[in-house]
Amino acid sequence: MRNGGGTRLKKDLNEDLIKDHHPEVIRKRLSLEPKRQNISDAVLGGIDGCITTFASSFWFCGRWFSLFCCSDTWLCESYR
Repeated sequence: MRNGGGTRLKKDLNEDLIKDHHPEVIRKRLSLEPKRQNISDAVLGGIDGCITTFASSFWFCGRWFSLFCCSDTWLCESYR
């Protein structure tokens, strides 16, 4: 029963996929106004801000460390 139900569901999804990609349906979908997604934009913007802050902070710490803490090594010579 489980396999039969899964196959039927898969067949229905394939039929829906074919219907959604019909040229007339695509034209109609493209003519509609875009949906506003304020919440998802705010969440993604917050995540982007956190990642940027994290990256720039660790870049600064790494740069400071390489300039002031390991100034006698050959690796730090390339930064000067």
